Parts: sequence; structure tokens; C-alpha cells
Amino acid sequence: MRRLPSGKWQARYFDASGRRHTAGTFGSEHDARRELARVEVGIDRGDWIDPEAGNVNFEKFVADYLETRSANLQPTTMSGYRSSLKHLLPTFGQVRIKNITPLLVEKWWAQMTKSAAGPQVRRAAYVLLSGSMRAAVRWGMILNSPCKIEGAFKDGSRPRPHLSAEQYAVIVGSMPEHYRVIFWTMLGAHLRLGELVGLNAGDFDPKVGTITVERQATPGDGGVELRATKTGTSRTVEVLEPALGMLRAYVAARPAHPKAPLFIGGLGTRISRSVLRAVWNRARVVAGLDWAHMHDVRHTGLTLVAAFASVAETMARGGHSSSAAAMRYQHAARSRDSVVAKAAGAELASLVGVGT
Repeated sequence: MRRLPSGKWQARYFDASGRRHTAGTFGSEHDARRELARVEVGIDRGDWIDPEAGNVNFEKFVADYLETRSANLQPTTMSGYRSSLKHLLPTFGQVRIKNITPLLVEKWWAQMTKSAAGPQVRRAAYVLLSGSMRAAVRWGMILNSPCKIEGAFKDGSRPRPHLSAEQYAVIVGSMPEHYRVIFWTMLGAHLRLGELVGLNAGDFDPKVGTITVERQATPGDGGVELRATKTGTSRTVEVLEPALGMLRAYVAARPAHPKAPLFIGGLGTRISRSVLRAVWNRARVVAGLDWAHMHDVRHTGLTLVAAFASVAETMARGGHSSSAAAMRYQHAARSRDSVVAKAAGAELASLVGVGT
């Protein structure tokens, strides 16, 4: 410590690497020693933060954060994060990250709640803010994350209406015939759009009726890129009828090299995501079901499966990395409990010879 010409006291200390820092200027020696003791305790416990580390503003910091994530995220996810920045930078952009407080975050959240941004947009922006602040903690730039809003990670959007199998059949029936097998395969194997487009001929085994899902097609700078699945794992699922019969007939009529695309577009190359979206959008309008999203298709198929499968089995078929997603289909299938109970009861009765 040293006494300044002004009569105030300046507390100085050395960090673990030997660099000298100033803990501040105080009106009394007592206050200066108390602050110095607090800092030294933090250094000894290993939770001391370099006061200069958090001086970077949020706009620069979040750009560095996204750069570190880019190698492990899909282009569509990165695009979503960059879109979320327009909701964060007006409030936090020029603020030093060490000065982003829980109060500032809650004020921003309240403003977003009152704005025209929907709950999904608000949640996505908070996910980016919270993730970047957790990274700042890991990197020793701040001591604690200021993102502490309860319930902010919950999906506040209204539940999607359920697309029944019967309604799905009407939509697919409104498509040109050569697209129907593609969309029945999407339902029968519970495929995401990228997984559907990424299928190769060798991924389907017509003898046992299974599809192996080990890649997805995503938009890239040079066109379509084949990448690992969303969860980074592969899975093999038995295809549901009637998709299985259609798919067997399709491949029997079109022999192809195992590494060739399973579904071909008009130019003889891999069918594109944009073409399938356009086909879907036209068909749903013709069918009078224009509210139906292509994302609803997996929900339709997995809800059917969940009526007869455990959570683990539903996870395996859907390629989920957590049980939370699979539980959505279990919940949706509860309305079929009476049907399931009667079917299971009849099977049990036949096995044990009771009630037959």
C-alpha cells in the first residue's frame, strides 16, 4: 500500500503470475487494507479474476465466442446465433462484459417481453447471451454469469397443433406421385429433413427393412455439404409400413451404387432441401392444411411409436440425445392409453391363458 499526495491510500498487490495490480484508492488505510485482504483471499482460493480481463466490450467478445463455436456447430445454428445478435447488441454491444449485471440482463429481458419479438426469438437471444457469459466465466474474464432469469430457457411458444397420420396422408396424396415415397420415408423412419436428403442408396437394406442414418445434408458455401447428424451419432431404424413397401419398390426399380444418393432430383443429382420444402408447401395448401409444418412430420411418426415404445426405444428411433425430447411424444401418446392397454391386455391374456 502507499499513501498518495492527496492523502488517500492506494492498495496494490501481485497476482499469481507476478504482475502488479491496483485494487483501488481509498479514503482510509483501514479501508485499503480491508480491500487488499479480500483480494488476497480470492487469489489464495483460486477465484480471483484479473480486473482487466473483463474490459472487452460485448460485441467484440461475442464475436470471439462465436468463432470458437463455429467448428462444432451446423451452419444453420450459426446463422441463428448471428440473427440473435440484432436483439443483443443494441443493449449490450458497447458494454464491457464485466459491467453486464443481472439487473441489466433483466431490464433487457423485460424490454424483449414487451417488444414484437416472439417467445422463440427472445429465448434464442437469451441462449446466446447466457452461453457467451458462461464462456467468459470459464475463460477467467468474469467471476459469475449475470444471466440468472428463472424460466428463460423454457419454450414459451404455444404448442403446435398435432398433425395426425390421416392428415399427413392427405398432404402426401396431394403431391406429384414421384415425391410420395420420399415423404413416406421421412415419416416411416422419423427423419429430419437434412437426414432424408443425406441418405445414400446403401443406407437402406431392403432385406431387413432398415435405414441407417449417419449423415445429414446441410446448405454450404459451395452447395450441399454432407455432415454428421445433429447429435453426431448414427442410428439404424426399421422403417414403418406403408413406407417400407413403397421404398422397396422404389429401389427395386432404380438400382444404384451404395454411395449414390437414395433420392434423385430432376437433374440427376441429390434431391435438394429447397425442392422438398417447395413440394411440401404446395401440397399442404392444396390439402387445406396450410398450418402444417414439415417439422411436424417427425412428431407425427414418433407419437405413433411412443404409444407402443419405451422412452429409450423412442430416443433410439428418433436419434435423440436426451430423454426430454422423447418424453414429448410419450406425453402426446397418453390419449391412446386405452387402445394400448386393450392391445397389451389381449396379448397378456393370450400368453398366460387367462380370459381366452
